[in-house]
Amino acid sequence: MNEKKRWKICMFVWLLSALAMVGGVAAYFTDTDTQVDSFTVGRIEIDLQEPLWEEKEDADDNGIPDEAERMQPGQTISKDPQVKNIGTNEAFIFVTVETPYRNLITVNADGTKNEAENIALYSYDTNADWVLLGTAYEKEGEQQYLSEKKLYAYADEAGNCIALQPEQTTPTLFDSVTMANIVEGQGIEEQEFQMSMSAYGIQTTSLKGNALEGQENVVSAETIWKIVSNQNEITDVYTK
Repeated sequence: MNEKKRWKICMFVWLLSALAMVGGVAAYFTDTDTQVDSFTVGRIEIDLQEPLWEEKEDADDNGIPDEAERMQPGQTISKDPQVKNIGTNEAFIFVTVETPYRNLITVNADGTKNEAENIALYSYDTNADWVLLGTAYEKEGEQQYLSEKKLYAYADEAGNCIALQPEQTTPTLFDSVTMANIVEGQGIEEQEFQMSMSAYGIQTTSLKGNALEGQENVVSAETIWKIVSNQNEITDVYTK
């Protein structure tokens, strides 16, 4: 083989090697991975319940339990309001209880009469884990009260809200109501009076353990109620 032919063969081999090297540099192992994160929207939903009250017999099916019809002065009947969290997120709970007021003469245990005064027709004793935040009154003129509405928070002794977990139920707010020991013949016989209650729930997220308007104790029931009241445009003014 002459020198010129040998040179051409060497050049050809060198070119093949160079191309192989270039091809090797251009070939990379690559990989792509995509992750899609899913979120669900929580739900705040509560149910104001009265199991014992709702089980009471109502023979005439008028919506008023027989035990609550034609109540007598000083009579006590069971009534057990409580709130269940039927949503998917924990919540802070508040309940209002509105009781009718009238200007009436009452009687003491020894039978002596008191001067007529504005009083609630029904009274009750609240249970533990409920804190009274204040009372609002509905008036007719300056002297005549028509009702009182009390605001309670599901809270500890320090006044801090207790978070109610999903599927949990609060303790009963109270277990019974007692009719005032009034003197008969004051024009309220055979009248129907209503004791109304409302429950409110608010999410705990961003309210529990975080700063809010410079306040350190953001789980304070009074602070949380202001948020609930503002968002629901509640105009009642509760005072202690």
